[in-house]
Amino acid sequence: MWTELHSQRTLNALLDFKDDEALRSFAGTAVYRAAFQASGAGAHAFLDLGPVNGVSSAILNGRSLGLKWYGCHRYATGAALVDGENRLEVQITTVLGNYMKSLTGNPVARTWTARQPLYPAGLRGPVRLLAAV
Repeated sequence: MWTELHSQRTLNALLDFKDDEALRSFAGTAVYRAAFQASGAGAHAFLDLGPVNGVSSAILNGRSLGLKWYGCHRYATGAALVDGENRLEVQITTVLGNYMKSLTGNPVARTWTARQPLYPAGLRGPVRLLAAV
């Protein structure tokens, strides 16, 4: 049986989960939502998430922009970006390393992660719209 746990937190700025006590051992998918205004939508061709440690997916105004497993987490916005208000949802799925480090009573987890640092996690940004060149 699968159990889904949901927790909600409003962030004033993007942050690295490893630097936040409450989020340090998070493992799973974090969902970020934001609304923003755009003008001259044709001039913007890409949504750049900045450095991402994990798997990302982006949805702009209800349209999927795709999924990135590694490398540059940059998405073509295509017709999804409109003049005026836009709604963005970004999902970042983290690795289990930081969570495993928190399992102090689990000798296997401790052995696997004893020499590993905390991994960067979450959407750290900056998130930017880039014009086509």
